[in-house]
Amino acid sequence: MMQLLWKSEYSVGIDEVDVQHRTLFEIFNEIHALRQDKTVVDKYDGIITILVRLSNYAEVHFHTEEEIMAGCNYPQLAEHRQKHQDFMEKVNNIDPDKIDMQQDRYLREIMDFVGNWLCDHILVMDKEMGGFCAAVRQQQQ
Repeated sequence: MMQLLWKSEYSVGIDEVDVQHRTLFEIFNEIHALRQDKTVVDKYDGIITILVRLSNYAEVHFHTEEEIMAGCNYPQLAEHRQKHQDFMEKVNNIDPDKIDMQQDRYLREIMDFVGNWLCDHILVMDKEMGGFCAAVRQQQQ
């Protein structure tokens, strides 16, 4: 994989969510940069920093999305929330003790996981949610 750049077609139609999604693109690119940096032999601290940032990001972002979905009575809220919980479990269940001896493997797995999330979740589920909630918000005005 290579770096990913935000494009307008990734927008879900809700500014607050789009700004937060751009942050996830930044995190993905940080993972990519760390993976490509051959000058850093021991990447453990960088991996831990990324995992903490990813967990913190997801906690705030998922709360934001779930509040928006609840506010517009989004019919797939429960399914969406479950996907968010699955994401948090995956990130929070990575054992830091195992990372040290397999840094490249973990970096690749984290990068693949986030990249797949960007493609599968944001570009599909979040776009559906954004379209629905944006339409509800427009009707309420």
